[in-house]
Amino acid sequence: MYIKAIIIKLLFLTTFIFPAYACHAKNITQLVKTNTSFDEEIAAGCSGKCGNKGHSKLTSVHIAKINERYHKVTIKAYAKYHEHKNPPKVFGQPIGGGVGIKYTVDLTAYGSLDIETCQLKVEKVNISGDKYNLAQGAKNEEGKIHHWKNCQNFI
Repeated sequence: MYIKAIIIKLLFLTTFIFPAYACHAKNITQLVKTNTSFDEEIAAGCSGKCGNKGHSKLTSVHIAKINERYHKVTIKAYAKYHEHKNPPKVFGQPIGGGVGIKYTVDLTAYGSLDIETCQLKVEKVNISGDKYNLAQGAKNEEGKIHHWKNCQNFI
């Protein structure tokens, strides 16, 4: 009975409340990659921090209208941490594997965009899969405001 009540509540939420966001969220990933430096900035953020073979990449950008002035922006990216070390050699032959650290961290940032001033305020950053806390610096973006040049072109 309890599970049935939860399912009914979820159906109500997904039917009447969330569709306003889901129906109007626009995927602008390719537009952002083509017309901004966001992808390069995310890649640069991993430079020197993701190991000698690591990299990071912008995976998606969605925008949804809140009201006439503000839009909700969701940005997803990943960082692959990969530190490769050559295995030790005995009598000229490698012994064991050569990878020291290898894992992927997923980052999701939520913000609000003021389309009159093109100011994007980062409200929250979620980090998952960061078992060595190498990406915790991304949390420092919370509360920061960034100028998004020509933001009206992405609406």
